[in-house]
Amino acid sequence: MVTPWAFGHFLLRSQGIFALPVGKDSTQRSVQFSGAGSAGEKPNGPPIAWFASAMGLASLGLAWRAAGATVRVPSQIGETILAVAALVFATLATLYVRKALRSPESVRKEYADPIVSSYFGTVTISLSLLAAALIPYARSAGTILWALSATASLALLLLLLRRWVATRHDLAHITPAWFIPIVGNAVSVYAAVALGFIEVGWFLFAAALLCWLTLQPLVFYRLIFHDAIPPRLTPSLAILVSSPAVLASAWFALEGGAADPFFRILAFKALFLALLVVMLTKVTRRAPFSAAWWGYTFPAAALAGAFERYAEALRTPFASGIGWTILVAATTIVAYVSLRAVLAYARHLFHPVAL
Repeated sequence: MVTPWAFGHFLLRSQGIFALPVGKDSTQRSVQFSGAGSAGEKPNGPPIAWFASAMGLASLGLAWRAAGATVRVPSQIGETILAVAALVFATLATLYVRKALRSPESVRKEYADPIVSSYFGTVTISLSLLAAALIPYARSAGTILWALSATASLALLLLLLRRWVATRHDLAHITPAWFIPIVGNAVSVYAAVALGFIEVGWFLFAAALLCWLTLQPLVFYRLIFHDAIPPRLTPSLAILVSSPAVLASAWFALEGGAADPFFRILAFKALFLALLVVMLTKVTRRAPFSAAWWGYTFPAAALAGAFERYAEALRTPFASGIGWTILVAATTIVAYVSLRAVLAYARHLFHPVAL
C-alpha cells in the first residue's frame, strides 16, 4: 500500500535540481529552484512545477467523467483518477507548505523568476479541477474550494500581467508556460457554471480569452524568430494545446452544451495545435525524461475533455470516434508519464528539470 508520506518521499527523491535558464543568455545561465542551496544539498521540497502532475490527473479524471454522458463507461474510472489526483495534490501541497516554512527564499526565487512564476498557476488550476470534481459529492465544500481557486487564479493573472507590463523582459523569457495562469481563469468556468455563477463564469472566460489572444502571437514570434528553446523545455510546447481546449470546454458550459461554430473553432484549433506538437516530435524527443514531461498530461486531457463534449453534443459516430481516440491517447500519455516517473525513481535516473 502506498501511503501519502511514501508518495511524498518519492517526489522529493525524484525531483532532482529544478534548474531554469534566466537572463539574456537563456541557454547558459540557470538558477536552482529545488529549495537546496547547491546541487549537492538535499532538496527540502518539491518545485512548484510538480503540481502539473495533479493538474494532468484531475483533468483526465474529469474527461472520463464527461465520457459517461455519451456512452456507458464505468464511472469508477474517472472517479478513481480524480481520487488519485486529490491524493497527489494533498501530498504536494503539504510538502510545498513545509518547503515555504523552511526555505521561504526558495519560494520567493520561484515567484520572482519570469519563467517559473507562471507555474504557480498549476496550483490554482488543480484546485479548480478538484472543485469541479467535488461538487457532485459535497456541493458546499466544492463551492468554497472553487471560490478560493477562482480568486487565486484571477489574482495570480493580474499580478503577473502587472509584472509583464511594468518590467522589461527579454524575448527568451516568453515561453508557452506563460499561458498557464491564463488557462487557470478559463478552468474556473467549469465549476462556476455548475454552481450557477454564470456571470462570474463569463467574466473569467472573457479575461482568459483576451489574454490568450494577446499573448499567442508573441509566443509564436518567440518560437519562430528567436533562439531555439533549450531541450529540457521542449515538453512545454504541448501547453499550446491547453488554452483553446480549455476555452472550448468553458464556452460549451456557458452556452448550455451547444457545439456552436465558436466552440468548433476553439476545439479544432486545439486539435490542430496538437497535431503540430506531434509533428515537432523530432524536437521534443531530445528532451531527457524529467518532471517537465508532466507538461504533456494536462493539454492532452484538456483536449480529450473538449472532444468528449463535442461527442456529447453531436452524438454521431464520427464525433464519438474522435472523442474516444483522443481520450485513449490522453490516458496513454498520462499513464506513460506516470510509469516513467516511477521507473526513473526506481533506477535513480531522474534528471534535473532545466527549462
